[in-house]
Amino acid sequence: MRVYIGTFGEGEAEIVAEDLRKAGIRTELKHSLNIEGEGSYSIQGKISELKEKYKEGKIAEEVRKMEEYMGKAREVMEDGMDKKDFEEKFLDLVMPERKEYAELRKTVSERIKNSDIVESGKIYDEIAKEIGKEKLEKYLNQFFREMEFMIFFHFLLEKNGIRYENGKMYGKIPDDPFIKIYIHGVSDDEANKLDLQYELKALVDKRVDVYANLIDIVYETGRLEKLTKEKPEYSKLLFMADIVTMTLSKVEGKMDLDEYIESIKILKQNGNEISLTKPAINEILKTLEKAELIKVKKGKIMPKEKKRR
Repeated sequence: MRVYIGTFGEGEAEIVAEDLRKAGIRTELKHSLNIEGEGSYSIQGKISELKEKYKEGKIAEEVRKMEEYMGKAREVMEDGMDKKDFEEKFLDLVMPERKEYAELRKTVSERIKNSDIVESGKIYDEIAKEIGKEKLEKYLNQFFREMEFMIFFHFLLEKNGIRYENGKMYGKIPDDPFIKIYIHGVSDDEANKLDLQYELKALVDKRVDVYANLIDIVYETGRLEKLTKEKPEYSKLLFMADIVTMTLSKVEGKMDLDEYIESIKILKQNGNEISLTKPAINEILKTLEKAELIKVKKGKIMPKEKKRR
């Protein structure tokens, strides 16, 4: 019987499989193609055209807002301007609330400038202790909102002829720029009436399901414990080993199979309650029988007698 570990990218799956093999646990990899897609509605075109087409309502307001953004960008944009300088000046104009985090942004930037990913995580933990977790989360939400907005806005600027070379921006934003706005929360009927454009973004990726051999998990508990101390992500396998061991310990002499199954549907361990479905119990029993730890015959279950040599 196999125990599902998780679904991973190809390289990550090989690492997981190697970890388990070193612990003496056989693994099985199942490869598949996975497709993920997201559909969305949008409008796009010159601002003057869109203002003529949508004169009132939610879309008209979104067009006016984007026109304002383009105007603010035009105010701060200089030919040959450093991209980071543009972003700071532009964001200060369109998201004035970010000024609240100016000092914190400077602190975070200075501390993680020369750190690696692992150290960065520790730095965020330190800052959370200094200023409070809630305040740090608000800052990070603001940071990611700014980052997402700027990625999209740079896309629009490129569509309007702005060139990006060596961290600098060149060109001039036109007086009547091209814009694109995603419209959320509309039904298909509303989208048709408003003449919105539909687009689907899809990603096809190779995924790997990793499975571990159940009986190996039970037999190699010691080596699995050592692995779990180094990599806690495998803790659920130890938990599975405990469940199998508990079900085996409940086999006391020759017992009625149905009564036995009923007795282990709910297991309790250290104050925790573990519910097992009948199909899951049957699979565990098949594994234990195959490993010659129990014997199931004619509606009865009993421990398997060890053969004398």
